[in-house]
Amino acid sequence: MIKYFSKKQTTTLDLNLLGVRTAITIPAKIEDHFNDQLTKYLPICEETSQNYKISEVQLKINIRQGNPRLRIDDDTATFYSNSNTKTLVVDSVFLVSKLLEKALNKKGIFSLHASGLSYGENGVLIVGPTGSGKTTTAVFTCLQDKTIGHVSGNRVFLDSNSHEIIYGIDRFSLRKTSILNEFKRFHVAKRVGLNTNNIAKGQLAHADKVSLTSAYLGIKRAKFPLKLERIIIIQKMDNELVTFDARKGGNTELLTVYSALTEFSERVPCMMVGPKILFPEVFGEQLKAKQLRFAVELTKTIPITYVGGGLMEISKFIENKIKAQQIWKIRRS
Repeated sequence: MIKYFSKKQTTTLDLNLLGVRTAITIPAKIEDHFNDQLTKYLPICEETSQNYKISEVQLKINIRQGNPRLRIDDDTATFYSNSNTKTLVVDSVFLVSKLLEKALNKKGIFSLHASGLSYGENGVLIVGPTGSGKTTTAVFTCLQDKTIGHVSGNRVFLDSNSHEIIYGIDRFSLRKTSILNEFKRFHVAKRVGLNTNNIAKGQLAHADKVSLTSAYLGIKRAKFPLKLERIIIIQKMDNELVTFDARKGGNTELLTVYSALTEFSERVPCMMVGPKILFPEVFGEQLKAKQLRFAVELTKTIPITYVGGGLMEISKFIENKIKAQQIWKIRRS
């Protein structure tokens, strides 16, 4: 939960992210834009604070205007920038995201660039490259079967000891082309106020998206924590359904999972504009080493399935897979 304390031209955000309490001081002029961008990537809300005791401030981040430089001393980071407002926000979000990633890793919590679905106490994660259809598949499955819970549109947090899914970012984006085509029968366009009569064919850009939440679309929200039962690697969507289980500890699977683990600390913030922050080399290497060790552990212990095909076929396959696992557990008990 975020609290605000204003002093002159700066604002301090006091937040609790899965047990890591952080104080972030930023120029007041970027507060709204910074908050909007940060909550796209991090679960900073009252819901996550309920399961984690609020401790003393563990991380202090100061963002100030001045000649560009960055200093990191244990639990304190100070960043100076003379960039314009838009670039300053991007740099600030990148800095906070990376420092929080490091602090969470110390607690044994890792984030994964993935969509997710739940049924009962079980969860499955959907990973794959950007644009492969992770979010579209997850949302489509939830709209088709209201008993399936929505875990995340693009980011989940895992406990490295129990392998439980402890939280997922509910906020997600859908391309307007998907809303008009794949989601047509669910009347999503009407819900989001997308006037199809005013949109010429081929007019929509690839990145023209609408930001949504599960509540807005009326789909079930997952309850945490969840036992991670399976990781599904989604392939390029064609018409015919193709699935196969991967061998445990395979190099291809390791690369895919490792890429998903490093997505938010490395690439996603860079996609926003292109941060001009140079981190100490040892800082990045330590973070990558921990992420690699966890990727190895996941690929050796969690079943991984490749799936490719049309949206309807993939969605039905995942739905059957997660429900079958829950039924099997009930029969055994």
